[in-house]
Amino acid sequence: MIDLEYLKSKSQWLWQETLLIHKVKVSQGTRIASCLSCVDILTVLFYGGILSYKAGLSDWEHRDRFIVSKAHGSLSLYPIFADLGYFDKSYLNKVGKNGSILGDIPDCSIPGYETVNGSLGHGLGVGCGIALALKRRVLSEKVFVLMGDGELYEGAVWEAIMFAGHHRLDNMTLIIDNNQKCVCLIIAEMS
Repeated sequence: MIDLEYLKSKSQWLWQETLLIHKVKVSQGTRIASCLSCVDILTVLFYGGILSYKAGLSDWEHRDRFIVSKAHGSLSLYPIFADLGYFDKSYLNKVGKNGSILGDIPDCSIPGYETVNGSLGHGLGVGCGIALALKRRVLSEKVFVLMGDGELYEGAVWEAIMFAGHHRLDNMTLIIDNNQKCVCLIIAEMS
């Protein structure tokens, strides 16, 4: 049974932690709107019993794989990964600072991140590859890919969708954070 009050409190906590990270960071590499728009999604995935993982073990063999394609907005994962014991919570005060393992844009050296993708739209292709590998090895772990709505304009996304359908990747779930920021930008550019 899902505890909605627990999820609401975790979501509020994650919102506040994300704002704190944004406040103390040094560079402008992050997009706060993109970070905050996925807070509820991340809360449900990690605290609502959707993803299978083992706290403290970011590389647990039987974990579900979570691929963040919208890297600029994934700083909201830092407090979650610290909360799960993947790294010390004190690192949250050092985001984007020299010597910190937590950069403005995450990389896969950070415990908990499966991969971080360069260009927008590549996360789904990476997720397809992982899902296909899991399926061919007859493993039950699942792959979840979080993308922003703006990424849907990338040709690589549609190619990955066709690939997923062709290979019947029923062990992969695509989640689109439809924060509608991309639509506003396109309309502004066309005016």
